[in-house]
Amino acid sequence: MKKLILALIILSSSSKVYSDLSTGISSVVIDPSFSQITITGNGLSSTGNTIVTLGGVKLTTVSQTSTKLIVNCPGNPSFCTSGDSSLKVNTYTNDKLPIPVGQQTWDFTIGASGPTGSRGPTGPKGDTGATGPVGPKGDTGATGPKGDNGLDGSPGVAGSTGPKGNTGPTGSAGSKGDTGPTGSAGPKGDTGLTGPTGPKGDTGPTGSAGPKGDTGLTGSAGPKGDTGSTPQISATECVDLNIQTKAWTFCPSNKVMVGIAEGGLATGSKEWFGTIRCCSLK
Repeated sequence: MKKLILALIILSSSSKVYSDLSTGISSVVIDPSFSQITITGNGLSSTGNTIVTLGGVKLTTVSQTSTKLIVNCPGNPSFCTSGDSSLKVNTYTNDKLPIPVGQQTWDFTIGASGPTGSRGPTGPKGDTGATGPVGPKGDTGATGPKGDNGLDGSPGVAGSTGPKGNTGPTGSAGSKGDTGPTGSAGPKGDTGLTGPTGPKGDTGPTGSAGPKGDTGLTGSAGPKGDTGSTPQISATECVDLNIQTKAWTFCPSNKVMVGIAEGGLATGSKEWFGTIRCCSLK
């Protein structure tokens, strides 16, 4: 239990044997199990490996950054024994032949904790931090009491005369006056309105017949008649007619045209040429 309590205390240096400007240790802390050491400071790592020794024994590095080193205590399993110890930190470059960059030795004692030192002086006030974002709008406060009435203001300048107002409503009729004397006869009045139409008179005698009216509209078409028989052509009663230029020749009234007899029909501008065949119907 005593070792566990001591492990939580930052081990203070009794003397710094050697330190350069590139490497600086600010604290050394041993974990509760006395198996790991945490070193904080600046310049604790360069481009190469950092070598940490405790009492001349090289310690295994668990992790390293420029501000923090974690190393295992000596032995297997790892354990840091009580007593005076000298911890040394050496930083190197990452070259084929590593070059030392920085070194610091930290002497301390693992054991009973000494009395608490007096509190150091208060450090200087830090710089004011950046202004934070605007917070959300607060709830509306309750309505305050009504304030006292203010003093009356001085009278304002008189305004210009306004436009004339509208005419007011007509007043009520006065009482009826006394009847005046009868006046002289006035001029003849205008003709009165036409009276209403009298009753219908008796029917008069029948007049003579009027002129013939216009022809009425054509009536709708009658029903469709029966289908007629197909006419038959008599091939033995045919004649050929020659159609001459500009001669409008047709078949006789008792015959019908059945075709072209020979050659054919040649047409021009309103002209016919050729021979047609006309035959009788049976």
